[in-house]
Amino acid sequence: MVTAPHRWKQQLKRTAAELDRRRSQVFWRASSYASLEQTVMFGFYAVRKLIEGGWVDHRLRDTLVPVTSFPALPRPVMHRFAYPTVDQHFDLSRPQQQQLTLKKVCDQIIHSFVFTPAFAANRLVAIYFSSYKCRNKVHRAEITELAKVWRATAASRYVLLLHSGPEFNRYDER
Repeated sequence: MVTAPHRWKQQLKRTAAELDRRRSQVFWRASSYASLEQTVMFGFYAVRKLIEGGWVDHRLRDTLVPVTSFPALPRPVMHRFAYPTVDQHFDLSRPQQQQLTLKKVCDQIIHSFVFTPAFAANRLVAIYFSSYKCRNKVHRAEITELAKVWRATAASRYVLLLHSGPEFNRYDER
């Protein structure tokens, strides 16, 4: 249960800024990859907790996130204990533009079987991800889109429904 949503949202804003900074990072160590995975995992865990706890607008859950999906190749069998490489297990020559709900993206990343950063000109540009349950395809989401989703979640306000009328006014002195 999220008891201090404003703190989760503040951290989510900082995490989005950190993700933006990583787009300009040139040198990547093994610890940099691990840190990136932790950052992305925390970001989407926080988004899911805020949505499920009702601390953001409920419509945010169904926000569409643009991704590019690639089907799995027919020959390689992916096992739970063998970390799949994107270019060897998925057909990157057959991209399909899709839009996944934010809830689906959260679930796919939190339960990721595939989590691989994508680079262009030695700069981080996207993340490939897929859960074990949905390993028949891998999704690629741009870093700018992920940071945008986190900022929207951090800025979102939960909707409070207030009832008015004499039958709900417990201070009415009649």
